[in-house]
Amino acid sequence: MSAIARFSVAMTLRAPFMFQGLANARLGADAAYLRAERSDDPVIPADQVKGVLSAACYTLAMNKKNVAPLDLVHRLFSEESLKGTDDAPKRGLLIFSDLRAAEDRDAGTTTRIEIDDETGAVKSGALQVVELAAPFGRETLFSGEIALLARDVEIDAVAALLDRAIKLAPAPRLARRRRFRRRRRGSARRACGVVR
Repeated sequence: MSAIARFSVAMTLRAPFMFQGLANARLGADAAYLRAERSDDPVIPADQVKGVLSAACYTLAMNKKNVAPLDLVHRLFSEESLKGTDDAPKRGLLIFSDLRAAEDRDAGTTTRIEIDDETGAVKSGALQVVELAAPFGRETLFSGEIALLARDVEIDAVAALLDRAIKLAPAPRLARRRRFRRRRRGSARRACGVVR
């Protein structure tokens, strides 16, 4: 049986940011931010967190092999399925939670438009009302947890790698518009001891 180590993770984004949910938008809005199921808090999806940390860890593995050995990074994050295995997943040792903002919400809405390149005017029907999770310019702290299935890995080395990776990671992306939100700072630290 493997031990489980838990790490707390925090990331601060400066508004405006949006991770669009699948639920219908609120009355009067075309796009609503992703919310936690029970609390209505804004969230950054676990897949986004895993993606930016995975990319940062692989970047470290290519440039700082002593900090991020490639074989460790492969073990922490899932790998491609082997040929002839019918796409059986090769799961990684890290399990990510959504990052949740537990600050005041309901900052109202903003509008976005699209400009027609030929006329220089707003394209017909290209006005979008977007719900805001925080007022423009406000820094919002998102926090969550990463669990490590500690199978023959050094927990402190993984904690140090995650801490470096989250500082290197870009802001999670939405719709390929990087300028839409900025990551201000982030950290990963061990929240509690190993649970057996």
